[in-house]
Amino acid sequence: MNRRFSTFSAVALLLAASGCGFANYPAGTDVADAPSDPTGTTTNPPSQNPTTAATYSQVGPILRNKCAGCHASGSMNFTSYSGFARNTGIVTPGNPEQSRLYTITQSGTMPPSGSDLTDSQLSLLYSWIEAGALNN
Repeated sequence: MNRRFSTFSAVALLLAASGCGFANYPAGTDVADAPSDPTGTTTNPPSQNPTTAATYSQVGPILRNKCAGCHASGSMNFTSYSGFARNTGIVTPGNPEQSRLYTITQSGTMPPSGSDLTDSQLSLLYSWIEAGALNN
């Protein structure tokens, strides 16, 4: 028993000293929520907890403010949820990475003229699409 404990301790000490395991994550970081790259050098889409998914009541004002100035009628209408819902193909509910609305705003292609969405706005948009892009 004592020898088994010593071997385990030695392995754990070597892993910790080499930077493997969880040694690089801030104290209190839940392993499930820890980024795959603790240095933060990769750019991953915003991660949302499903219990705190964004709602249209949060996303609607962003779409009206950032998009409806140019897209307020016809086939591209962001003035209301019903107008937005007619924009077939712009959102793939449940899949932000396949949703044109998310990819063009995340890349900075839209909106034009330097009025990009902030990180928190992009996070809300991502969360809302991931949750199904519902009218809630």
